[in-house]
Amino acid sequence: MPPRPGRSPRARTRHPAPAPSRPRPQPLPLPTPTGCGLGRSTPVAGLCVAPPGLTMMLVAPVYARLSARHGPRASLVLGLLVIAVG
Repeated sequence: MPPRPGRSPRARTRHPAPAPSRPRPQPLPLPTPTGCGLGRSTPVAGLCVAPPGLTMMLVAPVYARLSARHGPRASLVLGLLVIAVG
């Protein structure tokens, strides 16, 4: 779809805001004496951020089928309910 006159093509792209529940790997390997680090190793930091990504990979086909069968609103409502309950 071509951009409308007067708008740059970049204005159409939107980047999602970072999820507040997603673990951040940056402070994990920092040294503890700095006051902002947890002193974990880099592999441990990677293991800490792996579960959300693996969950998304496993659940994506289910939500794709749900969205194809019942429309995107059903998967959005179900996702919001899961977040509200969890």
